[in-house]
Parts: sequence; C-alpha cells; structure tokens
Amino acid sequence: MKSPLRFFDRRWRCYRQVFGSGSGRIVLTDLAGFCGVMTTPPLTATPYAVGRADGAREVFLHIAEQLTLTPDGVAALARDYGRDPDDTLNDLTDTDHG
Repeated sequence: MKSPLRFFDRRWRCYRQVFGSGSGRIVLTDLAGFCGVMTTPPLTATPYAVGRADGAREVFLHIAEQLTLTPDGVAALARDYGRDPDDTLNDLTDTDHG
C-alpha cells in the first residue's frame, strides 16, 4: 500500500508544475476572476445561482490551498483579472528578478 503522505506530496508537486509557470499564473488569474473568488452573489440571486457561485469559488480555493497561496496572493490574482496577460507575465518576471 502506498503511503498517503507520498500521494499528497505527488499531488502538491503536480499542482506546482501546472500552475507554477508564467502560463500557470495567467490561468490562475483567469480562474480567480471567473470563479468570483473575491465577490459575492447579489442579494437578488436565486438559490441556484448562489450555489453555483459557491461551487466555483470552492474549486478555486481548493487550487489555492494546494498551492499554499496566502489570502493576499489570492487577492492579487483576483485584482489582476482582466489585465493583459503580457502585463501579468512582466509583473511576475519583474518580481522574480527584482
């Protein structure tokens, strides 16, 4: 039987491999905005719409948890939603080398 710790370590490394690149950052930024990670449904939303929004947010937060993103890191991704992906990559490159 394989060790559960080995399974979780492997999964964590896979998340890092997929989302740890510049392209991964662009995808995470898009998901943060699409999943409405920093928003709440309007008070007039139907229960179905609220459930759908909560589900999308939960998926993004699971990814963020696997990547050990801080709340500030999640907020930064959401803030970058809608920006030109090249600007996001430039910011990432500047941060890495600055």
